[in-house]
Amino acid sequence: HNGSNRILSVLKFNMSSIRANATITSATLILRMNSGSGTTTHTLSVYPLLKNWVESAVTWNRYISTTNWQTGGADGATDRETTSIGSRSFVSGETAGFKAVPLDLAAIQSYVNGTRTNNGWLLKMDVESGFLKEFASSDSTTAANRPQLVVEYTLPEEEPDWVNKEYAYEDEDHIHAVTS
Repeated sequence: HNGSNRILSVLKFNMSSIRANATITSATLILRMNSGSGTTTHTLSVYPLLKNWVESAVTWNRYISTTNWQTGGADGATDRETTSIGSRSFVSGETAGFKAVPLDLAAIQSYVNGTRTNNGWLLKMDVESGFLKEFASSDSTTAANRPQLVVEYTLPEEEPDWVNKEYAYEDEDHIHAVTS
């Protein structure tokens, strides 16, 4: 938050449980909008951050307790990428509830396969004054209202464990050794 009622929204998801050889087929950020104001339609965009921020220390001006963003609000060229990886429009009078933000599959794939560093994301409205959307955070007392990343993926078909291995077994009459 800065002195002009502009709020910095950053978040990060751990994607390490998705195997690096997975193929991403769908990726959606789910946000719980608690309330909102404004009289026109505006767009929320998701920008990959370039700096590894610390949740307990991040502010409008700092990404860690001792170091400033290049520009307040993580808006500098060394703070975030300039191309968003997802966006969603919010219309005037839109009611509270869960809101889905579709994400770019190639971007999520790059996090999973390790070609892009996961420093989290900046959520940024195209207009930052006179228009407010309040979303539940990771601190929400209702766990179901916290931001969620829903990723669907497929894994390549793998050969059975016994292929290209040697093993032995025995039955009543023989000992067998099998090599493939």
